[in-house]
Amino acid sequence: MEAVEAMPGQVEAKVTRPATISTVSPGVSSLKRAVSSSISARSAEREAMQGHSVPKTEESVYGMRPRYLRHNVWDPNSEFSRTTADWTETAQPLPRPPLEELQNKVVAKTIRENPDLFKIVTPINIDVFESYLLDYPNQPFVRSVCQGLREGFWPWADTLKEGYPATHDESQPTPSNPARAAFLTSQLAIEQSKDRFSRSFGGDLLPGMYSMPIYAVPKPNSTNLRLVTDQSYGHYSLNGMIDHDRVTGYLLDNLKHLGEMLLDLERRSPGERRVVWKSDITEAYRLIPMHPHFQIKQVNTIGGQRYIDRNNSFGGSGSGALFISVNSCVAWIAK
Repeated sequence: MEAVEAMPGQVEAKVTRPATISTVSPGVSSLKRAVSSSISARSAEREAMQGHSVPKTEESVYGMRPRYLRHNVWDPNSEFSRTTADWTETAQPLPRPPLEELQNKVVAKTIRENPDLFKIVTPINIDVFESYLLDYPNQPFVRSVCQGLREGFWPWADTLKEGYPATHDESQPTPSNPARAAFLTSQLAIEQSKDRFSRSFGGDLLPGMYSMPIYAVPKPNSTNLRLVTDQSYGHYSLNGMIDHDRVTGYLLDNLKHLGEMLLDLERRSPGERRVVWKSDITEAYRLIPMHPHFQIKQVNTIGGQRYIDRNNSFGGSGSGALFISVNSCVAWIAK
């Protein structure tokens, strides 16, 4: 799944769940349209109307469309669906690390003794970003976003979850495929050049650290590779630490919103030529820094050496919600 470019970036398929949930249930008016086109709603209608003649309406025609089109059929007379920018005005503030996380002596000691490994890295000019949000109607939310940009975001995690070890290693050996091994090395160089990966701190994990498997995975319909961290791997996964109920419902603008806006432009200025372009968004998630107390759980192992990943990682259960929170503020500014 691709995202709009407020700032360059990419959204991986593994983190589409929050956006998918929110795009099918953004508000009352669009809920009515979604229900009219769903299979279960049509079945219920048939049962309720047995023995009656039902006139063929525009809504029922929409309902006959293939399932993959059910959210991309536009009613020229409908109102706008709820957008990302609208959602921000009632969104709850993002969480900060709980006190017990900050008081974790094992983690605090490792961070204190290795301060150069843990940094807040983002190219976003936070002061300028914040200045555009001075008249934002939901200040608690925007303050939480700006605090996350300055101090690192917390992905709704409980790293002290009962039964989880203090330190855990699920890293995998170097790929036997030479092309994939070379790709991981090249990605390491790119990430270090942007200061998102730390220097190597040797071949062993330090106390409080976790290392999940990383893979060089082919992109869909392409021979190119992408770096994926499997944060769901094993019995003690990072995603297992996250409260999944709190990372759903984060709204991401989609083709339905685009169609509604194009139809509105045509109504207001019929016949005018339109130009639509797609931005390069290859690294949007990676612009978002993570809090040092979660960075310590994001150790990547490449060629037997260990590196801290300081930024929002593809594959995290909370990654999509964090990206959408930042990007929604950009959408509000643009609107």
